Amino acid sequence: MRMITLSFLFTILGFWACYQTSRRVALAVLNRRPESGQSNQTRVLPFGLIGLLVGFVLCVLSYGLWSGLFVFLILLTIVSSLMILLAPLGYISGRNIAVVALLSALIEITL
Repeated sequence: MRMITLSFLFTILGFWACYQTSRRVALAVLNRRPESGQSNQTRVLPFGLIGLLVGFVLCVLSYGLWSGLFVFLILLTIVSSLMILLAPLGYISGRNIAVVALLSALIEITL
């Protein structure tokens, strides 16, 4: 069984953590509470980098070295573009990420 759902989940969480630590973006207030990524950069940034690394390792384990690298880069491009477009509008939340990951896991298991 391929682990593309887990690699997608780790990649999106890792990029989200790295995105929250950026000083150049205006962060949206989600769920009526401010995000604490900018104030806790020393704890959030390593979590994000580890999430991206785990997503990369899962892609490499699933597809091999060069194909896994290519799949991870495509996945990272999709995740980053959607995050940069939809996060300031407030469409990215934990509930939305969980629903997409659950649907993706169900589709992956059935196929």
